[in-house]
Amino acid sequence: TGPSMDASWQYLAAAVNASPVARANSAMDSMSDVYSFSPLGETNQRAMKQVVTASKKLIRKISKTPYKVLDAPALWDDFYLNLVDWSSQNVIAVGLGSVVYLWSASTSRVSKLVDLENDGGPVCSVAWSTDGSHLAVGTNSGTVQVWDVRSSSKLRTMQGHKSRAGAAAWKGSKGEYSSDPN
Repeated sequence: TGPSMDASWQYLAAAVNASPVARANSAMDSMSDVYSFSPLGETNQRAMKQVVTASKKLIRKISKTPYKVLDAPALWDDFYLNLVDWSSQNVIAVGLGSVVYLWSASTSRVSKLVDLENDGGPVCSVAWSTDGSHLAVGTNSGTVQVWDVRSSSKLRTMQGHKSRAGAAAWKGSKGEYSSDPN
């Protein structure tokens, strides 16, 4: 074994013991290496290296401070209630105690839709219709009220549940309402 053979063994040992990333970087650095394992030509290898290094620079930064904080002091701590729903009109409905509040994400304005303290409250579920014009409000007494949000008027009260209406949904694009007591 001569000096050139020792150098070849050292190179081979370093290549075998190196991590896959180090091996790939090594192959990219030696563009003119005749024994490269890459099927890409020298020009394409350079282009690929630029793409890889550019994509490494695009690291998404997530803020450690919140953009908005929803203050919900009377939100029931009950997994089975649906007390928050976001409409297609970019408005969030929140049931807090016996009151339903609406928060517009576009204007950051809060308005009170209804207080159900004397009308079957507290609120157990809220659900927007698909077009965002009507809101169904399920109560602890089992009634479900449908509200026209634009005029802030109650359209109907539906009864039939023996216990609270804790989950609600609008069926299909026609806006038919269904609720599920739990």
